Amino acid sequence: MRQLGSVNSWLCVGYAYINSRTIIT
Repeated sequence: MRQLGSVNSWLCVGYAYINSRTIIT
């Protein structure tokens, strides 16, 4: 259950990173 929070955080960061790259590109 605790790992779920970590994965959620990673997903948020990854999504923001992809979004930023898409905007730059």
